[in-house]
Amino acid sequence: MWKGLAFLLALLILPAAADPASQLAGGKVEWARLKTPSPSWNRHASSDHFLLQYIRDSTTLNIDPTWRAADVNDLNQMCVYPFLFSEGLGFCDQQQLANLREYIQRGGFLFIDSCIAPQVNPREDQFITIQMQALSAVVPDLRMTPIPEDHEVFHNCFDMIHGLPNTRVDDQDEWPVEGMTAIYSKNRLVGILSVSGLQCGWAGIIPSEEHCTECMKMMINIYVYAITH
Repeated sequence: MWKGLAFLLALLILPAAADPASQLAGGKVEWARLKTPSPSWNRHASSDHFLLQYIRDSTTLNIDPTWRAADVNDLNQMCVYPFLFSEGLGFCDQQQLANLREYIQRGGFLFIDSCIAPQVNPREDQFITIQMQALSAVVPDLRMTPIPEDHEVFHNCFDMIHGLPNTRVDDQDEWPVEGMTAIYSKNRLVGILSVSGLQCGWAGIIPSEEHCTECMKMMINIYVYAITH
């Protein structure tokens, strides 16, 4: 569906001294969140412009600096975007899940990531279970497996030598991070499930520029992987 994005295979990280505005490559691409019935589908969306500007400044990817919404009720709208970011599928009904199934079958990629915070997800295992139940309806031949740290997604644009960053504000002993889980349909990686709070990173939940940058780098790696495979 998005074979015209082949030019992105040549995407390069810009040297620090380069002028990003003069080196943006190829046609414009966009960042979209999946709009679901969940009241938190757009949590931290007001901070997405930080991520999008960082993409423009640190890569040659010509991404629109404005975030978009793709309604899960509108398949045609969803299919405009080869990559969708989601807070979770727990509120989706059967028709909405059927739309997601068709989106995936047409070549789309879904990244599900939520916050590491008791007030958002009291228990990580419950969140994961709910997502897996929904995904089983979206991907009939669902296969899920942990993503090892030598996978391309950790190294394609930025070398994430410390693995998956996570935005944690509570006790790690109470809530250990499980890492990222690959969502496969047959042999195709069609999505990733995570509870690492990457968006909380670029939203500044932890007041650390280094942490914010690491979360944005990880998100860029995932995005680039999705739109080039």
